[in-house]
Amino acid sequence: MDKQDNLLVKKAEQYAANRLVNHLLRDAFIAGAQWQKKQGDKVNEQQIETPAMVLIKKFYKVPEIGDKKIFMLPSEILQEVQDMGCVTDDDINCQTIGLALRALSFKRVARQTYNGPRYGYMISTIK
Repeated sequence: MDKQDNLLVKKAEQYAANRLVNHLLRDAFIAGAQWQKKQGDKVNEQQIETPAMVLIKKFYKVPEIGDKKIFMLPSEILQEVQDMGCVTDDDINCQTIGLALRALSFKRVARQTYNGPRYGYMISTIK
């Protein structure tokens, strides 16, 4: 075999090794996703509760069938709880409220406005 043949063999071996690594990574990713899906309930039990989550749980809940659903932006929720005098923590802002709503499984929806879509959440108030 000459140098060109050796070079082609090395490239083929390198290609095969890269494909093997890519397949292994893909399989590991899929297995990890499946494991995470199976462990979903356990992961949620271990979730750290932030001040925004505590505040949301106190005044709002995920709407169930028959509940009155309200579309609210995180900024509107923040304004509402500030008006009630419940926000004393500087860590609570629109972003942390949005993250908390997502973590608590509130449904995120888009409403079309003249400026484009606005993303908010369907919520129900706790009486």
